Amino acid sequence: MQNTLKSGNKLSVLVVDDEVEIREMLKEFLSSMGCWDFIVEAEDGHRAIAKAQNQRFDLIVTDFKMPKMDGLSLVKHLRATKEDQNQRTPVFFLSGNFTKETIAKALSQEVRYFMAKPFTGDAFIKKVEDILQKEKKEKLKTITQKAV
Repeated sequence: MQNTLKSGNKLSVLVVDDEVEIREMLKEFLSSMGCWDFIVEAEDGHRAIAKAQNQRFDLIVTDFKMPKMDGLSLVKHLRATKEDQNQRTPVFFLSGNFTKETIAKALSQEVRYFMAKPFTGDAFIKKVEDILQKEKKEKLKTITQKAV
């Protein structure tokens, strides 16, 4: 897939994981894409919420299982807070142990993107590109429908 997302699109991503090594790896993968103006990181859901209050993100990549506040609790908070600028931001869950129950809970919060750990950099980048392409099309449809 040819990357049609170039720097200057003003795209921003929030990377949330309790393991610093994983955050660093994800930031490296994302940086290699060349389309992000802001790559922000947080080590748990509480810190992610604080960062989301100050910036609108185009994508949130988060670990599912974290201490203090897990990824699902983070998403529930964002979705429930009507004035949150990231209420509709797409969320991409990563986990080493998804179950049918955890996926069902995530789907109930309108999370549609999942990847099991471990994964390769190429697989991660491909999935992020697919998410961005899909979300941009959905945003265009919404704008078009409002204009009609």
